[in-house]
Amino acid sequence: MLNRGTDNAGSFVFILENRHRLGTDIAPGSLAGEIGYLGVTATTFSDTDSTLSVAYWSQALSGINGGFVAGRIDPGDYSDILGYVNPRTTFSNFSILFSPVLPIPDPGFGVAGGGYFTDQIYALGLVSDANGSLTDVDWFHGGSEFFTYGEIGWTPARDQRYLTNVHLGVFHVDDRDDAGVPSSHGAMLSGNVTLDESIMLFGRLGWSDGDAPIARRAVNAGVMWRPGFYDDLIGFGVTVADPSDQNLDTQTTVEAFYRLDISDNLALTADVQYLNNPGFTDDDPLVFGLRLRFNL
Repeated sequence: MLNRGTDNAGSFVFILENRHRLGTDIAPGSLAGEIGYLGVTATTFSDTDSTLSVAYWSQALSGINGGFVAGRIDPGDYSDILGYVNPRTTFSNFSILFSPVLPIPDPGFGVAGGGYFTDQIYALGLVSDANGSLTDVDWFHGGSEFFTYGEIGWTPARDQRYLTNVHLGVFHVDDRDDAGVPSSHGAMLSGNVTLDESIMLFGRLGWSDGDAPIARRAVNAGVMWRPGFYDDLIGFGVTVADPSDQNLDTQTTVEAFYRLDISDNLALTADVQYLNNPGFTDDDPLVFGLRLRFNL
């Protein structure tokens, strides 16, 4: 909408979507609470009906080789991102996609931005509503309570940022009075590397203090591999986390998937998760998933 075709282009970005159950009593995103698991087994696959997920202005700034976004944003799009993080095409479990020490709020009003100091060193940060809601588009309905995140990272080249990256991220979330959740803070050291354009290795170390995150300490690692059959993808990840509630045992999450790319715009992904010491049950559940994605 602004400076079209230049290095300082500005755009209005929005996502209007409908998420709903399909033939089951429980949406995949709500399964964790039914089986006593401390986490989310199917990120984004919830039952929230029609929602305006994000609506923001995106502005490129060529002077700093970066840009900013402002409006209704999803903090998860800018917090501790490695190249494999996409719940629609790779893993499903939140604790594999992210570190469970990071209490990412739902979409809300905020601002995020970043840029490169050199061809290899970059920094980014965001401030967003700590009480964000996917279903309610409210202007800081809980008051001035913020989630803030900052990151400094290295990549061998700008176009390789999502393929090979090492960064240090820190966060702080304010007291949420209405929700009764005290302030929390923490840090993550994260990295991934891509070998021969076919294998990606990734890992994270995380620490937090406070009750807002799922975990106070966590380590997760994994691998994704393109076996050479069309654009098929295999993934395997493990996360070991000490819950913020110190009365709970160490929890281990294991996930594996195979994505069969049937055509350029059609993919079928089979997924299995093993949840050891899930937090609120003596069972160690197995969760099976099947995801069909049609992309125009």
